[in-house]
Amino acid sequence: MSKFKKQTALCVTLITSLGILSACGGGGGSLAGPLTVSGQTSVSSTGTVNIDLSDESNGNVSSAGVGLAAYATGVDLTRGRVSANAGIQNGATVGAAETSGTGSYSARYQYTMIDDASRTSVFISGTQITSAERSITLNADFDAGTLSGTTSDLDVNGTISGTTLGGSAVVDYDFFAGPSGTIDTTLAGEVGSTGVIAVFTGNDGDTVLAGGVVGTRN
Repeated sequence: MSKFKKQTALCVTLITSLGILSACGGGGGSLAGPLTVSGQTSVSSTGTVNIDLSDESNGNVSSAGVGLAAYATGVDLTRGRVSANAGIQNGATVGAAETSGTGSYSARYQYTMIDDASRTSVFISGTQITSAERSITLNADFDAGTLSGTTSDLDVNGTISGTTLGGSAVVDYDFFAGPSGTIDTTLAGEVGSTGVIAVFTGNDGDTVLAGGVVGTRN
């Protein structure tokens, strides 16, 4: 059983109390492992990631003709840890691979995270927040195989190989009346002649984050 106190400010949902009975208290798992974990997973036909978490915060970003990227954070009670996961729904379309020249994409992105997580033998606590959806311009250099873009809270440093998008993204978060900090994430997705779609996930000792970015070629 868990109890929440939710506050909403500037399109941000703040969970100030994430008091959750740990795996030791009834889930049958172990608290010996790491507190945080993140990674990629599949996405259901309804647009949510295929993962079973307690106190799950779900979201997605999409663009018609390109696809949908979904993401979630929550608590894995069986292992006593906080988790962030994201994935791209089947059927994404970004067009043919480009191997030379440059191009730009108008995209939207959003992410959800749990910050300041801690764990005792009885409770896991932390602050769960979802960002506002924002716009970003992503610039591709197909000769160099790079994709980059920067906003006030997201710095994309992508690598392009055919239509495969890799690399990293740095999230510099600073929520009104909430936590602030920086977290490095792994970027994974697709980019081509008509669109771009990707997810970014990361974790450190007390933070997990998962998000998505989707856009069309300018």
